[in-house]
Amino acid sequence: MKANVLKSKPLSALAAGVLALGLGGAGAQAEEVGGAVALYGWLPSMRGETPFNLAGRTVETEMSANDLLESLQFGVMAAGEIHYGRVSFLGDLIYASLANDGTIPVAPAWTTDVKTKMLMTTFGVGYAAYAEKGYLVQPYAGLRYVMVDTDVKLKNANLPAGSVGGDVDTHWWDPVVGVRGRVPLNDKWTLGGIAELGGFGAGSDVTWQLYAGAEYAISERFTTNVGYRYLGVRYSVGPADLKLDMYGPLLGMTYRF
Repeated sequence: MKANVLKSKPLSALAAGVLALGLGGAGAQAEEVGGAVALYGWLPSMRGETPFNLAGRTVETEMSANDLLESLQFGVMAAGEIHYGRVSFLGDLIYASLANDGTIPVAPAWTTDVKTKMLMTTFGVGYAAYAEKGYLVQPYAGLRYVMVDTDVKLKNANLPAGSVGGDVDTHWWDPVVGVRGRVPLNDKWTLGGIAELGGFGAGSDVTWQLYAGAEYAISERFTTNVGYRYLGVRYSVGPADLKLDMYGPLLGMTYRF
């Protein structure tokens, strides 16, 4: 049974940039050697819950895309791919640092200071089971490393020290498997999608992802990508019990070589 509930925006930014293998637009082709590098941004709305052994409180998380922008201190999101024939080596890097204040809706009044840092790197190998005339069906498998450091400080004028604090610093590896697909509409527009499942109790209990989007070819080398992504994470080890659902638009730019 939960005691009181702490409303805190930045803790939900735990996965502010969480993304799976690649951008979904840098799909491999059945050429000899090639690759792509992408910079992207994802602005999800989030729901989540994280218990803290801190004054009997539980942190509930809820954040809109605007809240995320207000809380973001620094962030980097990039993806890359190199393929040889039908085999692709995929990589992804995400780092986000967020901070914000919150309140506890009980008397006497409590204020909160929550800071979150998150690093996520993903490496995988994909195989183009079908790659003809711009069409692509590519199953892939890989590993994802996740590090989350969340610090919560509760402030109350009635406390002798003025505040109490707690910290959850956790990290884990997740195996992931999925499939990417591409369907060309014409010379400029292509539809793409990703379906992914991971965790399997090895790191997180389970993580899943769905992505659907469109790609526009600015030139032979450059494309822009826009889409919508849904990502869920369930992780429960020791003091960390994370339940997160993230969903929102994605925008990126890809350079092919």
